[in-house]
Amino acid sequence: MIPTRILDALNSGAPAGSRSYIDIGVEASGTANNSGQTRRSDEIFPRSTSGPFGGPLFNLQPTGNIFRPFAQQPAHQQAGEFNPVSRVLDIRSQLPHNPISSPSHFAVPSSQQGPTPWAEAFSSAFNVLQNVSSQDPRVRRTGLASLSNLLRQAVNSVPESGGLFQGINTLLAELNSPSPRRSSALYHAAVDAMVRFEQGGNPADLEEALSHGWNGLIQIPEANRFGKAIHHNLLGQCLKLRFVRAGNVLDLEAAISHARSGLMLQPPGHKWRAVWLDSLSEFLHYRYERFKDLRDLDEAILLSRESVSLEPSGMPNRAESSRYLAQALVGKFKRFENMIDLDEAISQYQACLLEESSDHDRITSLTGLGNALLLRFPQTSDPSDLEIMIMAYREALSLHHPSHSFRCILLTNLAGALMYQFTLQGSADVLNEIIELFQGALTLRPPGHPKRHAALINVAASLIKRFERWGDPSDLHAAIDLFTEAVTIGENLPELPICLLDLASALHIRFSREGDPADLRQSIVYSSKALALRPPEPSQQRTLLGSLSVSLGSRYTAQGSIGDLEEVIRYRRDALLHLSPTHFDRPIHLDQLGDGLIHRFRIYREFRDLQEAITCHQEALLLEPPGDARRPCTLSHMAHSLLVHYRHSENPDVEDLESCTQYFNDALTLTPPQSPLRSLKLVSLAACLRLRWETLKHSDSLDQALDHLREALSLQSPSYPGRCVTLSQLGDCLLSRYKSSGNVVELEEAVRCHGEALEGIPLVHPRRAEGMRSLANAFIACGTLPGGKFKLGLARNLLRNASNHPTASAYTRLAFPSNGYPLWKEISA
Repeated sequence: MIPTRILDALNSGAPAGSRSYIDIGVEASGTANNSGQTRRSDEIFPRSTSGPFGGPLFNLQPTGNIFRPFAQQPAHQQAGEFNPVSRVLDIRSQLPHNPISSPSHFAVPSSQQGPTPWAEAFSSAFNVLQNVSSQDPRVRRTGLASLSNLLRQAVNSVPESGGLFQGINTLLAELNSPSPRRSSALYHAAVDAMVRFEQGGNPADLEEALSHGWNGLIQIPEANRFGKAIHHNLLGQCLKLRFVRAGNVLDLEAAISHARSGLMLQPPGHKWRAVWLDSLSEFLHYRYERFKDLRDLDEAILLSRESVSLEPSGMPNRAESSRYLAQALVGKFKRFENMIDLDEAISQYQACLLEESSDHDRITSLTGLGNALLLRFPQTSDPSDLEIMIMAYREALSLHHPSHSFRCILLTNLAGALMYQFTLQGSADVLNEIIELFQGALTLRPPGHPKRHAALINVAASLIKRFERWGDPSDLHAAIDLFTEAVTIGENLPELPICLLDLASALHIRFSREGDPADLRQSIVYSSKALALRPPEPSQQRTLLGSLSVSLGSRYTAQGSIGDLEEVIRYRRDALLHLSPTHFDRPIHLDQLGDGLIHRFRIYREFRDLQEAITCHQEALLLEPPGDARRPCTLSHMAHSLLVHYRHSENPDVEDLESCTQYFNDALTLTPPQSPLRSLKLVSLAACLRLRWETLKHSDSLDQALDHLREALSLQSPSYPGRCVTLSQLGDCLLSRYKSSGNVVELEEAVRCHGEALEGIPLVHPRRAEGMRSLANAFIACGTLPGGKFKLGLARNLLRNASNHPTASAYTRLAFPSNGYPLWKEISA
């Protein structure tokens, strides 16, 4: 949008000697006609883009103009249906009184009288113009423009009209000569067209604005520095809008060139210099966002600071300068994450809102403030920031026209702010509103739009959130389809790493639910490719590291590669290095690192890994107060680490076991029944209850454990990656129940569960040795039953294979089952 201060400059006066060149025709005096009545100058040069004959009045462009082709006349006029008699009389009515007053000078025989050469009629019209005094050039140019349109009608209507081209060229030469009054009208027409584009988003309006702006620029004499400067700024703003819409870098480069040209025409200290400083700063910031050249960002900040220094506090135009400075500071924060820059940007936006009154300026500042708070909230987790952010976006959206071209951005930003609210509160209504907002933004980004990939990603991500919360498979599959489309159309875009990352995460989630190895392989491929591109922003880097670690963790779970586990831990440590102690995403990365350390402890039995895992989960829990929707996952991680610690401690503390049980219970209570994570929490709680039964001999604990495990199995598909763990734990619980009840049916079910679990564990997986031990224990329990000797032989083979397994730990090789040497003695006997 052209700053309103430019119009203020035109109305309040320009540098000495230039007033006559920049007059836009707003004087109260107007122009007097021969009847003594005052006529406004916009009656002579209307702001409308239509001339007296229905076609464009100012559409005559120099050869080589690239902005718009020569305007075509309406089809009914091209077909010869146009009668020029009344139009010629309209021309005459605009001319001052002159001796040639007879209408016969303009008479053109009607079509009933047969064809009459057009040249005769126009010859009379030229004679009238030749008698007009040249002291009023505005009236003369009105007549010239009208005759030019009339001549074009003649060319289109009369087959043999080649002789009229000479007359047209004569008129074009005079009409295209420099004229301050015409440049003023063109400027107004360009601004009106640009406003229409911003309100309705019609590209034709923007092209019209560029055409008028260019034609106005070439009308201004070289001596009128201020007049040329405002037209350079107008063209720069139009080209920026076209760059934002279509993404053509040549438009942005041309906008920067116009802004520099305008700034060079305004000496240091000039009272309107801030206008061009702000424009150039804005365009450079756009170029920085595209190419990430720090020189552009640094120059933009310097220009904005100079602009603010030229606008004293309280001046109406200071808000605009402050807003451009805030935008540049936000860009710098995204690169270096220096909170001083972000805090200053938020202060600048808040100052803008105290001074601005127009809807357009207020929308811009509200959006900027919301965007800045959207960046600060993850760093500070301040609830007031989130509240103000949402309020700012809602107010800006209420002020926006429903068809405005930038409405999509506001819909997206409001949805992003509400996503944080959903993460904290877990409200279904909030999530549904988020999805509706993102879908509304997607409708404004039809196929072929340069930003469609971002809208696709947003809708898909919100569907993933809903799937994780309530488990509808259709949401997951729809999200993967949207992510795939985003990757396809974003192949050559800077945002490709984010597209790849999101697709990899969605595939990993589907693998976790359905167990298709192809999904896991593709997830790792996409994550690795995204990481190789290495986007410059630290926030994007840590997101990529976190996603890749999740994919590698899943591959470790499925295949048992120790190298994958080591990479998981390394990537998660790297991601934490980019996070402040209070960052909103820090608990997620802490839990992921703790989970990786627990897995490594199971292999090497290094207690420092276990202690570090507990510390990570404790820190994560402190960052998530009660009511935080992420808290159930952290509670489960904390309970799991305490359970592992209790099992492997030399002096186990019963209080750890009770705390572990309470954590698991709280996590399960906070997890919705439809959540895909519910089965994991059921399995974890069952393991804790079984251990509690073994320690404290509470029979109800074992019964509860069996109920939880059976429910978990009902929620897991046959291909679910973690199903073997659930089966193994159910087999252990059934074996414990058999030892106390002597029910053979429970023993047989325990053997089936352990056998099915062992079949689901890959041959080289570290958990396979443990699975063989568990099945051997079940066979040993069958030793006193019919056929027991055969089953004891199977148990001996299983234990031997477990001790020789390539991934078996020293603990597995030496300890075997809990009854150890007596078992070997019994089997060998």
